[in-house]
Amino acid sequence: MAKSHRQRRVKYLKFKLSNIENALGRFGAQSQRIFLDHTALTNHSPFSRGLQRETKRAAVLSCAAKLLNTKGARSTTLTDIASRLGLTKTSLYYYVSNKEDLIYQCYQANMQQAHDQLDLAVQQHSAPLACLLAFFESQIATTLRSLDGEGDFYAAPLEFASLKAEHRTVLEAAYRQLLGRLIDLLKRGIESGHIRPCDPIVTIRAMIGAMDWSFYWLYEMPRDEAEQVIDVVRDLLTHGLLNPNSNYSPGQQADLAIFSEQEPAFDRDTQNRLKQEAFLKAGTRCFNQKGFSGTSLDEIVEQLNVSKGAFYYHFANKEALLTQCYDYTLDQLERVITHVEHIDATPAARLDVAMRLIFSLQ
Repeated sequence: MAKSHRQRRVKYLKFKLSNIENALGRFGAQSQRIFLDHTALTNHSPFSRGLQRETKRAAVLSCAAKLLNTKGARSTTLTDIASRLGLTKTSLYYYVSNKEDLIYQCYQANMQQAHDQLDLAVQQHSAPLACLLAFFESQIATTLRSLDGEGDFYAAPLEFASLKAEHRTVLEAAYRQLLGRLIDLLKRGIESGHIRPCDPIVTIRAMIGAMDWSFYWLYEMPRDEAEQVIDVVRDLLTHGLLNPNSNYSPGQQADLAIFSEQEPAFDRDTQNRLKQEAFLKAGTRCFNQKGFSGTSLDEIVEQLNVSKGAFYYHFANKEALLTQCYDYTLDQLERVITHVEHIDATPAARLDVAMRLIFSLQ
């Protein structure tokens, strides 16, 4: 009788878990340890409710992270996630209280996996350079596994500022701690002579920034090329771009003349364009800092000390502003590339000028 009862219970649990288990197969269940509550994993019984709940939550966060990376926080809805998992929207509220909580948990999972990977790198390598290389390679490998359906997706931490203060504070603290650990490794590598002198803070922020966007450029790469990325990154971080025998000397500053034009001061069309550009620059700055959802029109017009009426004279709504911000940025980048292509200089010098001009736009 006891055996029969146990069999019926197992069958019932399998029925309850069937949808989410299928979803786990699609969104990668092999790296669940980052998402899961470790206390729930101590009991491996199929009747452990803690394990069941954490397994389901892992699938929810992985699915949400993929959508956040591809669609952004603004366009990702709980309905989208539930549909991908074959669940109802109501069932998601067992794991997250609302969309804000979902995004927070996704970012928190990413911070946790990054710290865990760095812990592992430090345990396995004594040299600072080897630790740094192992960490950045692990981040790329994690992304590649997720794209292959062999691991969980992690949300790129790009919209902390759009979250509420209590969530943002926790995430920013974890992010700063990660940066601090990496900066310390870089400093130690410089002191030991294995890494050439450089600005540790700027260098680590640049490297982390590239990793934060790795999902996008890895996703678009042909799979056979993506498999070589880890080796390329290792070579780039170890040897840099310039040939050791090159006598090229980087310039000191970028010529910003290409962004300044003499135009009629009293021309109405010119004045309207300059006002529109002011909105585009303010909007771009706010969107970059707080994301679309976290940016309000009130904040933008306050920065420019104008009324909302002035905004609506140039743009239909916030969505239209965002679209034109992208167009404006692409126009500026095109101007940089066109300018650099006509410079009579070596490829290294052209690349140097292009990078300096692009950074000057920020």
